[in-house]
Amino acid sequence: MITQEDWMNLRALKPLKDAGYSYAALAAEAGCDWRTAKKYLENGRAALGYGPRPPRGKLIDPFTRVIDEWLRADIKIKATTIHERLASFRRRTLRCGQAGGHAGVGANPTF
Repeated sequence: MITQEDWMNLRALKPLKDAGYSYAALAAEAGCDWRTAKKYLENGRAALGYGPRPPRGKLIDPFTRVIDEWLRADIKIKATTIHERLASFRRRTLRCGQAGGHAGVGANPTF
């Protein structure tokens, strides 16, 4: 991946490419690898930046409703108690045929 400035410098060399210069010569002038020069001069693509990634689901997401119910019932419930209940709840749901594994509820939950 090259910066926007490097891409602009490389694009300025496009007339030389059209005149028959090799990618190696253009890359030497631009200060990049010949494959990079070829990639950006052939495709005419702008230097793409990384954007924010879409949010991923958390392993705890299927259990947030249950945890919220427990917290509404007892706001002073301890995290270890929640973890024990989650482990038990997870085992019961797995026996009922739902997908997943026990590793979804770790030994150190973060609440």
